[in-house]
Amino acid sequence: MLLLPATAAASLPLERADGRAVAGLALTAAPAAPLGAAAPGFLHPDELAGWAAAGVEKRRDDYLRGRYAAKLALDRAGAPGPAPARAILPGVFGQPVVRGGDGWQVSIAHSGGWAAAVAFPEAHPLGIDLEACEAGHAATLARELSPAEADWVATAGLERVVALTALWAAREALSKVLRTGLMTSFGHFRVAPPAAAPGGWRADYAEFPQYQAALLPRPGFVLALALPRRTTLPWPVLSATVAGF
Repeated sequence: MLLLPATAAASLPLERADGRAVAGLALTAAPAAPLGAAAPGFLHPDELAGWAAAGVEKRRDDYLRGRYAAKLALDRAGAPGPAPARAILPGVFGQPVVRGGDGWQVSIAHSGGWAAAVAFPEAHPLGIDLEACEAGHAATLARELSPAEADWVATAGLERVVALTALWAAREALSKVLRTGLMTSFGHFRVAPPAAAPGGWRADYAEFPQYQAALLPRPGFVLALALPRRTTLPWPVLSATVAGF
């Protein structure tokens, strides 16, 4: 697929003791004009109709950036076939579902004019979130912290709003894997204090020990991935892709 300006994408080999999988990651802040011009080359006809019906300009732009990132992530993951042959349509909970994906699925996030997506085989679920760091949201983000999370925010060495946004993004990413959204008690998504990793932070979930989070703070935003705990990420590739965006 064509790589538009302000876009980064990579294949992510996922190593496990019982095998190996490949995911695809894409981030974009491509301007609306080139995205719109390129849309017929990556959107399915049903997605073109969804874009047209998205309403206000911001929703249309978010829809287009999210679908572009998702199609690019599928391409980098090695999903077969041309991008317009696959339709990413909402499921009953609003989650993105790849129709015609041959066993591939995606998770999509957008915030502040950015979009990110991860593509993965159905046997190896992943969730992604991307959150703009906005100082005005700090009080809201801090409201549901556990004592351990609050201590990490105070001692991590990150700007306070960045640390708070990282924890929020980790929770959002897990909610996407579980397909619950943030419709249950925030306490269930508590994050154990993250530990430094190459280019970011790695954390476990207090109540979902089968999952882990990768947190990558960057100027203006934080990217979070939720993934199975026993999977090893290619941290140098992940960090370089997010840094190059």
